[in-house]
Amino acid sequence: MKDCLMLQHLDLSKNSLSGQIPGELFGMKQLLNLYLNGNMLSGEMPKQISSQLENRDLSENHLNGSIPEDIGNLKNLVKLDLSHNSLSGSITSKLFQLHDLRHLSLSSNYLSSVIPDEMDLFSLYDMDLSHNQLNCSSTFISHNEIKQPLGTAELLFNFYNWFTGNWNLTT
Repeated sequence: MKDCLMLQHLDLSKNSLSGQIPGELFGMKQLLNLYLNGNMLSGEMPKQISSQLENRDLSENHLNGSIPEDIGNLKNLVKLDLSHNSLSGSITSKLFQLHDLRHLSLSSNYLSSVIPDEMDLFSLYDMDLSHNQLNCSSTFISHNEIKQPLGTAELLFNFYNWFTGNWNLTT
């Protein structure tokens, strides 16, 4: 794979791949779409991967550790699916500053953070944060003080978390 420097689309989903995500992926600077979902990949998420990525699906694996801060460098990211893994820790606030992000799924992990006060997700279309250990008792949510709209979001799945406060969602 190290010779595929111009590769833009890599789909190895549902191939029963195991082990860690190969380091060769880090050298693919032109990679736009990475689909490794539905495998048995383990270990931590790679910290450095093509900054050009638009679609990243690592769902349904056995990845652990936290979501790397470097994910905030993926300025072209449109879809991020890390659902059904064993990710833990906080959701980096940089994730909520990806202006082009339309689809975000972090469901069925062990994430346990508070959603940050500043979210710039104006392009967000759907977000699934269900089946985590999120605690949204911060005042900006519990007192309905979200300072900006969430774009044209149609689906917000936030079930099976530890949300508190009054949710008065209107369109």
